[in-house]
Amino acid sequence: TQLPTDFNQLFGAVYLAGRPQAVAAAVAPPITPKKIADGSSVAASLGASKENDRYAVSLSAGQTLTVYTTGSTDTFGRLQDSGGTSLATNDDGGNGSNFRISHTVSEAGTYYIIVSGYDNATGSYRLHAAVSAARQFRVSLNTVDAAGSTDGVAAQACQSDFGSGYDVAAWEDIKRVYSATLSGDRRNFITNSLGLIIGSEADSLLVKRGNSEIYSGRRHYYITYHNGSVPGHYLQHDNIDNSTISLGSWWVSLKALCYGS
Repeated sequence: TQLPTDFNQLFGAVYLAGRPQAVAAAVAPPITPKKIADGSSVAASLGASKENDRYAVSLSAGQTLTVYTTGSTDTFGRLQDSGGTSLATNDDGGNGSNFRISHTVSEAGTYYIIVSGYDNATGSYRLHAAVSAARQFRVSLNTVDAAGSTDGVAAQACQSDFGSGYDVAAWEDIKRVYSATLSGDRRNFITNSLGLIIGSEADSLLVKRGNSEIYSGRRHYYITYHNGSVPGHYLQHDNIDNSTISLGSWWVSLKALCYGS
């Protein structure tokens, strides 16, 4: 057997019959994330620069996860799905220099919270987790007279029909949920979840934009399923997916689209 004379050869390969044989590099075992559940908290510590702590939580579609840390350590948080896609990040959204993330998931599965020290900070912290019930869209049971200038009539109808956990749906929520819905499921979302009928302005639904149900004067916001074909008389303030769903306004009496749990 020929002995290697080079130091790197000596420690990077095994020689058999004068030929170097490759040695597989040592691979660190994967880090198993700790599990955290709704309403629980975990005390932990970042003991080294660039250290990451990983936690796993199981969620149902439509549930909202809120996670945050407490303590004196400057933390940075990241939420990822099971495929490693980053869904949300935060630095100082919580108390002091603690992170806080609140995110609604569109699919059931296991999600991962990664806690690290901002700018390589180290120290102890406590991670808290809370999961709220899945929110859903529902159409009010009765037509709402929104021909007046009173803001909040649609919200009152939603709460009267479905309870205090409901409000009139916000245009921003509709856009967010639509965007998170798989393309093949979007027509089902429009017709079943939102209850819209294609091309029918009479079946439009009252919504709000931001914090107001009213565009101006007596013009209340509502949505219509145009599927890309918007009539010339329709005043479109915004749209989703090339006018698949349009946001308009007028003094009208329609049912309200409610959102809550």
